[in-house]
Amino acid sequence: MTDWAQALVLDQQQIIQDHPIGTGLDAFRASFESVCKEKGISCPTPDALRQLDKKGLRGLAFSLLDTLQTLPITRLLRSNTGRASLRIDLFRRLSAFDPDDVDNFDSDQFEPLFNAVLTNKPDDEIWRQVYCAVTEATPPP
Repeated sequence: MTDWAQALVLDQQQIIQDHPIGTGLDAFRASFESVCKEKGISCPTPDALRQLDKKGLRGLAFSLLDTLQTLPITRLLRSNTGRASLRIDLFRRLSAFDPDDVDNFDSDQFEPLFNAVLTNKPDDEIWRQVYCAVTEATPPP
């Protein structure tokens, strides 16, 4: 890793440390529990996600990305796809969601992110999973 790349990684880590998620994802977690309750699924359990259909998972993915983009830190974290911020990547990913196209939704792409958020993993792990989910699916500008 070059000195510049290492400095960028350290800068991102400092931003994450200085701007904790805190309660920023609590509404999403409550929404997940509500969806599970509606479907009669025990929550939180490790396999609760596997019991939801694609439409439910797609709705949760949209809700999570929408919630994440409102967190102020997303304006500070750099995009993996260019010079923009992570918030722009989240916006692009949200814009690519087609509400009628459930068949092309890849729930496996979001499972690690769901798990990180729903099990209250440390912020750096949540952001790592956000980058993975968004980078794989963000269409070019």
